[in-house]
Amino acid sequence: MCEVLTVDDFRADCTRCAGLCCVAFPFDKSEDFALDKPVDVPCPNLRQDYKCRIHDSLAEKGFSGCVRYDCLGAGQIVTQELYRGIGWRENPAQFAPMMDAFRKAREVQSLRAMLTAAARFPLSEAENAARLELLTACTPSEEWSISWIEGILSGPLPTDVRSFVASLKHHIERPG
Repeated sequence: MCEVLTVDDFRADCTRCAGLCCVAFPFDKSEDFALDKPVDVPCPNLRQDYKCRIHDSLAEKGFSGCVRYDCLGAGQIVTQELYRGIGWRENPAQFAPMMDAFRKAREVQSLRAMLTAAARFPLSEAENAARLELLTACTPSEEWSISWIEGILSGPLPTDVRSFVASLKHHIERPG
């Protein structure tokens, strides 16, 4: 059975990441982003040390989308566990695979976070058993690996998790 996960298991630690969210995702100039940025292109605010040069004033500088984004800890999983702390600037050959791994790890973390959050509902014994079974299935038994992540995402598990979470809607009170 899966160990108990908490919000700390999904907390982003930018100090242990290689600026992956600042590179892997595109954004369009809008009220959330002050400029256009294509996929897999570093944000111009990303410094050489993978830190944001305007982090303390993101919203004021037109990057409120960055303030609201949460990788759910996928950044440090990819940087530290899959790439052993070596960033894409130190090893340019891993740039494309690292960005792809980050996007996929974020999806897996999202599944795990949904199942962890579902524990807050007054689940029946059967619902909680199903939740724990799904959570165990989307938690690596050994170390994280790219092949494990891809196996999770290419199988039925993402659909199973989303169906399970949708089945819990009866736990949400509707305004009367």
